[in-house]
Formats: sequence, structure tokens, C-alpha cells
Amino acid sequence: MLERDDKKLLTVAEALELDTAKLLDKTSVHVGSFEEFVRNIWSKSYEHPEWFNTWHIGLLCQDVEQAIQEKKNYCAVLPRYHLKSTVLGYAFSVWSLLKYSSPKFESTGMYLSYSLPMSQYHIKEMKRVIGRNEQLQEWMKDKVPGSEFSFRYIINGTSADILEGGVFSFKRGQHTNRFLVADDILRDPEKLVLD
Repeated sequence: MLERDDKKLLTVAEALELDTAKLLDKTSVHVGSFEEFVRNIWSKSYEHPEWFNTWHIGLLCQDVEQAIQEKKNYCAVLPRYHLKSTVLGYAFSVWSLLKYSSPKFESTGMYLSYSLPMSQYHIKEMKRVIGRNEQLQEWMKDKVPGSEFSFRYIINGTSADILEGGVFSFKRGQHTNRFLVADDILRDPEKLVLD
């Protein structure tokens, strides 16, 4: 027998039924469109959520969803400090896993950057954003909370992972069934050595 908050003793079957009901309630994820997710959920992780209400963020989100509907790839080139990685890398990756995760099969994405350390930096930042967001923490359970560079979560009762890789360190044979984000895949010009 187990004890409940109101001090009533429960049978094991009753306790399991209560736990199951809680799990079912928490796995119900409704993220809406990419734009709704970015503005209403993702933005809550930041000190200035109003930055996500700018016209270009809405346009990016709408363009991404249109590309998905048309089964096309999407490429954006924007100036520095326009939230490219934040929206098109981090928010898109998390939204995609939340939106399309199913208890029937695991979801996997790939985050590709110029180098493996750069890709790991992006994974670390993504995990930090999730850690600051109560709604995302409710929907996503980190399977490896002690690892900064490993993105392995449980969403809707199944595994949702993001693999990382560098352009020149990418391993053949890694497959994804959700998305591939290629972020910061070019080397910064100031780091090039001229002969």
C-alpha cells in the first residue's frame, strides 16, 4: 500500500493508475505552427521575448512551414544578430521534434556546423534554452542531464535525439528521420590563414 497526499492508503494498482494518468496528461503536446511556437513558447526562455515579435521572425517561421508543406529545403542568409541560430536552428529543431514526435517511433535530427565543437556549442545552447523554459521542461525529459553536448530527450513517451557533426568530421551512416539543420557551416573569414 502507498500513501497519497491526503493520507489515504492506495493499492499498487491505484497508484499505477494515478501515475499513468499523470504521464498521459504530460505527454499531450500542442505546439501549433512554427510561428506560434516561437512567439508563444520559445520566446519565454529569453530576457527579451518581445524580440520574437518582429516582422522578420514571423516571415522566417512562415517561410519554413511553407517549405515543409511543399517538401522543399529552406535556406536563409541574414545579417549578424538577427536570431538565425536561435530561431532557424534551435527553435526549429525543438519544434520539429515536439510537433512530429510519436509514441510509435523515435525521432532523430542532425545539427551540422563547420566543426564538431561548433555543433556541440549549438547543442549546449539549445539545452540551456530548454532548461530556462518551464513549458518545454514539462514536455521534454532530458535522458542525459549531465551531458552538455548530448541532445537526447523523451517526448511523447519516445526518444527524440539530435545528432551533431562537423562538415569535415561528419560520419557516414548517421541517419535522421526529422530534419537536418546546417548552421554556421562556413569558416569565419578572420580565421583563414593567407599565404
